[in-house]
Amino acid sequence: MKKYIFILLIIVSQLFSCTNINKTETKSTKVDTLRINETEFPQSCFPYNVNNVVDFHILSQIYNGLVKYDAKNLEITPDIATRWEITNGGKQYIFYLNNNVYFHENKCFNKGHNETVRKVKASDFKYSFELYCAKSKNTNDVFFDIIGAKAFRDAKISDRQNVNITGIEVIDDTTLVINIEKKNPLFIHFLASIDAVVLPQEAVAAYGKNSMVGTGPYFIKDFSLTDNKLTLYKNTNYFKKDKKGILLPYINIIEFSFISSTRKELEMFEQGDIDMVLGLTGDFVTDFLNNNIENFQSNPPMYVLEQTKDVNQGNIYNIFRSNVNNFYINQMNYIDLSIVYIKQPKQKVKI
Repeated sequence: MKKYIFILLIIVSQLFSCTNINKTETKSTKVDTLRINETEFPQSCFPYNVNNVVDFHILSQIYNGLVKYDAKNLEITPDIATRWEITNGGKQYIFYLNNNVYFHENKCFNKGHNETVRKVKASDFKYSFELYCAKSKNTNDVFFDIIGAKAFRDAKISDRQNVNITGIEVIDDTTLVINIEKKNPLFIHFLASIDAVVLPQEAVAAYGKNSMVGTGPYFIKDFSLTDNKLTLYKNTNYFKKDKKGILLPYINIIEFSFISSTRKELEMFEQGDIDMVLGLTGDFVTDFLNNNIENFQSNPPMYVLEQTKDVNQGNIYNIFRSNVNNFYINQMNYIDLSIVYIKQPKQKVKI
């Protein structure tokens, strides 16, 4: 087995040298659909109920927060907040919001004038954080460093309409201030989590935990706990662009399937039904390489193999079609499908 793993690592290094998978390029795509399989079913479409990786993969494409992780290096980057300041010895965060962010189109915004969209305001984050506080069961997370959060959580439900979290201040529609009790470098990381995304009060009032209205690059039309597929559609009003000014996301449709068998998943990949297989162990990879080595070594390659670490620092492997670009894998299982595009690699010229 050690011999096989050693050979595997050599092949991995060779594959990286002859393909442009995951290189940072900004190209529009004519391909409509990216197909991903998950080996578990999603459990919820509501961000505060996320309890598995599948939910996280899907819902992180539907919702945005003030800040986010960069999928390539896990650095904290701007999201709906274009910039922020940390003052008062690390105990005050001032966020300046993008003034051109809209919630997904939905009839819940109709107040009699046929409205279907609404711009995001700083007050929406205050509402969302108070909703999270009221529903959170994890009372030890750094969210409760916010001044007044514990008092709000402990207040009677009937009293919450008359109180708020005093440490969250809405200065105007695009300025939000958050005051915490003590300096905590982890607080900004909480704000990059799925728990800190922004929700519209109208959608929560209309649909409750079945609300699917966010601001992200993709939206969901229907959600089921039993369907074998889930389709994400491009949000044509998404607020982000790439460095060349091209609107994100590049790909129109993301199609998730839910097949629990890894062997079946690999068969789907070989048959062209999905574009990647994620989180493989070494045994599966060795067998797959033995059966498909010509597809990795062709010029250009049809398949690309990537090694990464899981949360326990164990080796896991991911197989992609070589035309999938900018799909980054990291230890936090955070993916950003808004930057993924489809483009065939060029043939490598031998010297």
